[in-house]
Amino acid sequence: MKIQLIGLGNVGRSLVELIAEKKALLKSHGHTINIVSVSDSKGSANDKEGLSPEEILKFKKLEWKGFPKYCKDYSASRAITQVESDAVV
Repeated sequence: MKIQLIGLGNVGRSLVELIAEKKALLKSHGHTINIVSVSDSKGSANDKEGLSPEEILKFKKLEWKGFPKYCKDYSASRAITQVESDAVV
């Protein structure tokens, strides 16, 4: 399943942490969750193959500095319309 996350506050961050923690369990049951887009108030990071939950958490703490997949001013509404996904959270 390809998902987009809008916001990385407490709920969004906790979901990313949960996906990272349960990735192996999900896979063992035949499920995969790929985070293809994550947006905050300043921009979005996108990857049609999926962003690593660990990278998302790491680079969000660094305010996305050094993360080439993050585009400042790429709004959540733009990501929703341009990035293919199965769900938006």
